[in-house]
Amino acid sequence: MAGKKQDYRGKTAQDLEVTKILSIVALIGIGICVAYLSYEDNLYSVGQFWMSPVLIMLIVNELGKYQLFNLLFREDRTLNPRENVGLRKRKSFRSRIVDGIKFVGAMGMFLGIYAAICIALGAPALEKHEETFTLAGVLTILTVFPLVIFLGISGCLQFLWTETLDSVSKVDAAYVKLAKISAAGAIFGAWSGSIVAPLDWDRRWQVYPIPNIVGALLGYTLGDILVLCQQLISSIFPSFSLFP
Repeated sequence: MAGKKQDYRGKTAQDLEVTKILSIVALIGIGICVAYLSYEDNLYSVGQFWMSPVLIMLIVNELGKYQLFNLLFREDRTLNPRENVGLRKRKSFRSRIVDGIKFVGAMGMFLGIYAAICIALGAPALEKHEETFTLAGVLTILTVFPLVIFLGISGCLQFLWTETLDSVSKVDAAYVKLAKISAAGAIFGAWSGSIVAPLDWDRRWQVYPIPNIVGALLGYTLGDILVLCQQLISSIFPSFSLFP
């Protein structure tokens, strides 16, 4: 009995370490984005798909989290937990090209889905296309991109459809849980940002899609903090749970 309890505490401590490190990295990345947007008039150009570096910053942040996780917690450091190192080394150049095309296609598909959802929820359909695709890009990077690079395309689609994972370790599950809650926060934050748009305040930051993008960043941050708080509290009170 004592052995089981010690094993549970060890797994809980490892889950907490994963969540704590990844949350800190994510918060630093979002903090850099917010600092950039706060400087001069950068906030008002955040909707420019090609001019604003926010999308690149978010991609680098997610890749940094993934690589740090691999470095600290994984022995098989591949882009797919189902694929071992030996199999990846044997992949031909052609296979890698095919995988790259599939990856770009999947990201493009989710980008289009998010853009369609934005328009369905009230984004201008006949104008501000660049702004809509920028918002869709932010949501894609914050919600789908982390799962695709971690689980692979098929694993990501399976998780999005069934919310189940095939035989992953506790630390892998902790990574996915953090990505899931942060993604939910980003979506909720982007939707909540629409609340300030119709208000008669005549502020520049009310212009679409500024409040939605800022809301997505803040919602993502809130999701990270909530998961971290749950892990910290559950390490003291094992029965405590904010999320299933």
